[in-house]
Amino acid sequence: MHEGGLRVPGIIERPARIRQPAVSEVPICTSDILPTIVELLGLEYPDGRPLDGVSLVGLLDGQMDARPRPIGFWHFAGPNADFRESAGTAAWTDHRFKLVRSGVAAFELYDLLADPGETTNAAAQHPEDVARMRQELQAWQRSVLASYANKDYAESDEEK
Repeated sequence: MHEGGLRVPGIIERPARIRQPAVSEVPICTSDILPTIVELLGLEYPDGRPLDGVSLVGLLDGQMDARPRPIGFWHFAGPNADFRESAGTAAWTDHRFKLVRSGVAAFELYDLLADPGETTNAAAQHPEDVARMRQELQAWQRSVLASYANKDYAESDEEK
């Protein structure tokens, strides 16, 4: 969940839209692919369906310089993982901060702009950000668990 495990380089190529090479510091993830394709194709995303990612069309057009919503990461160990909010390791990262939970109550906060190598835990200096991001992480984890149990869709596949 620390630097080098989550932040890796990515390459996007689309010559019809991206005419000049560019480098961006905006964090993105694979969850952003679906909303990007939906917007590029001019499609409507189904109401009520959870969507973790954001459209990257603004990034492709050189108009996005910060991520509008955080990215969540959650890792469970082993095939018999305990699917609860407190299980496994998790990270919640926005443009500036990354909150890392490596145990049930152990939270670390890193200022990615000032300390991109994540060498200093800044949780004590930013307790409000830790509290806010912890609540956001837990809400996202509840959504992930609901998706895993097929409880966050208007109708399940069996009902169709």
